[in-house]
Amino acid sequence: MTLTDRLLNGSSEQPGLLQIKGVDIYGYPMVTNNREAVFAMNLEGLPAKQVVKRCISAGIIVHDRQSDAYTRHTLEAMRLDQCVRVSLAHYNTVEEVDTFLKLTNKLSQEINSKR
Repeated sequence: MTLTDRLLNGSSEQPGLLQIKGVDIYGYPMVTNNREAVFAMNLEGLPAKQVVKRCISAGIIVHDRQSDAYTRHTLEAMRLDQCVRVSLAHYNTVEEVDTFLKLTNKLSQEINSKR
């Protein structure tokens, strides 16, 4: 199982981004040989900056993308004003992916419990 597959589809112990309520993934959310392991996502009900802040507090490095000179064209193409950029590299581990998924699921549950 690749890290990309793990991030999107999870495991028997942990749901992936495609199963977590309120997660929107932009672009092509499939695992293929031609896909880069970079994802644009949002968590419904929580601004991207807040998702990033919570991730960093948990030792997870992700980035928010706002409309600026570097990312405006990408966000406009996706019809977004913000998103969370999640990227994987050869040095990432399954444990790191699972930690991110657990936190994302926790944030989703917190948001949905307030509704």
